Amino acid sequence: MNYNSSVAGIVIAALGFLIFPEKGQQKVYVYVISGIVITLNCYLESRVGLLSFGVAFCVYTLTDRTAASLKTSRFTLILFIFFIVSAITFTDKYSSTQGRVFIWENCWRALARAPVTGVGMDKFRRVYNREQYDWFVRNGLENKHSLQAGNNYYAFNEWLQLAIEVGLPLAGAAFLIIFIVSVLCLRISGKLNDKEGARQKICAFISILTGSFFSYPFYYFPTLLLFICLFFWMMYAVLEDYRFARKVSYVVAAVLLIYAVKLIYANMSAYIVWGRAENENYEGHTMKSLEEFRRAEKKLYNNSDFLISYATVLIESMQVDSAVMKLQKVVTLSGDYRASELLGDIFLMKRQYEVSKSCLEKAVYLIPGKFETTYKLLSYYVAVHDTTEVIFWAERIVSMNEKIPSQHVKMYKQNALSILNEIVHRH
Repeated sequence: MNYNSSVAGIVIAALGFLIFPEKGQQKVYVYVISGIVITLNCYLESRVGLLSFGVAFCVYTLTDRTAASLKTSRFTLILFIFFIVSAITFTDKYSSTQGRVFIWENCWRALARAPVTGVGMDKFRRVYNREQYDWFVRNGLENKHSLQAGNNYYAFNEWLQLAIEVGLPLAGAAFLIIFIVSVLCLRISGKLNDKEGARQKICAFISILTGSFFSYPFYYFPTLLLFICLFFWMMYAVLEDYRFARKVSYVVAAVLLIYAVKLIYANMSAYIVWGRAENENYEGHTMKSLEEFRRAEKKLYNNSDFLISYATVLIESMQVDSAVMKLQKVVTLSGDYRASELLGDIFLMKRQYEVSKSCLEKAVYLIPGKFETTYKLLSYYVAVHDTTEVIFWAERIVSMNEKIPSQHVKMYKQNALSILNEIVHRH
C-alpha cells in the first residue's frame, strides 16, 4: 500500500502543528517549522497538504491573543501558502484537479441514488463505477475525461463518500458533532494554551479535517488513529466540567481502540497469507499458491483485489469455471473493470462471443483511457471478423493520447496500425 503524496502532505501539516512550541514567546520556531512544512509539501507536490496547513495556520493566527505585533508577517506567510496552492493547482497539476472534479460530479449522482439511507458500507466502488460507466455511455469516449477516469477506490472527499454509504443524515450528524466540538474547544483554548498546547492540537486536527475534503486520509489507519486521538483529546477538554461525560468518552475511545486493533490483527494475518500466495505463484508453485489463497479467502472473501488476484491464478491453473465465479462476484461487489476484462478474455476463449463482447465493452466504457482493455476489445472484433468495428477501434487506439508513455502503449499502437494496414492491402 503506497502512502499517497496528498495524504503524506496532510500528515506533515498535522505533525508540524504538534511540534509547534507551546509558549507564545518562541515565535521564531513557529516560522522555522512552518517553512519546513511548506518545503516538504512543495517537494511532494501536495496541494492538499499545503491547503490543510494554510487553513489551520489561519486558525492558529486568528486565535493567538498575543499576535498584534507580528500580525503582518503572519498573514504574509498565509498569503504565501495560498499562492503556492493556487500556482500548483492551476498549472502543474491542472489535469489532476480536473480529474477530481470529474470524480465529485459522479459522486453527487451516486449520492442522489439513496440520499437518506445511503447505499451501504463498503458499497462506494460499486455505485461509483456504475455512474462512471453510465457517464461515458451517455457522453461517448472522445472527451477530456477519458484520460482522467480511473479505477476509483475513493471519492477524494471522506464526507461525501460517507454520505454515499450511510446517507446524508448520519454523515451530516457526524460532521456536525466534530464541528461543534472543534468550535467549543477553540473557545476554551485560551485557558488551556499555556499548559497543554491546546491551539497546536486543535490546528493539527483542523489540518486533517481540511484534508479530508480533498483526499482520503482516513483510508490509512495511522492518519485515522491520529484524527481520532486528537478528537477525543478535544472531547476531554470540552467536557472538563462534566466528569460522567468524560468517563463515557474514555469508555468509547477504549472500545474503538480495541475493535480497531482486533480488526487490524485479523486483516493483517490474512494479507500476510495473501502475500505468501502471490510469492508462491511467482516462484511457480501453483498448487501451494492456491492453498494459501483458499486460507486467505476466509477473511478476504469480499475483497475485490484479492478475488481478482485469486482468479488470475485459477486461470493460469486451468480452473476456469472457479475463476469465473470469483470474477462475477467482483462485478457484483465493486464493478472493477479488471474483472470484466478477464471475463471477456475467458468467454472469448470459450467462443461465447456475445457475452465476451458485453464484458469487454463494459471494461472499456468504465476506463476509456486503458490501452490494454481497448486492445482486447479490438482483438475480439478481429476474432469475429467484424471489419467495421475493427477499423473503428484500431483507429481509436492509434489516435488515443498517452497518459504515461511506455513500451506496452507503443506496442498496442503499432499492432493497431498493422491491422489497419492489413485491411487496406486486402481491399
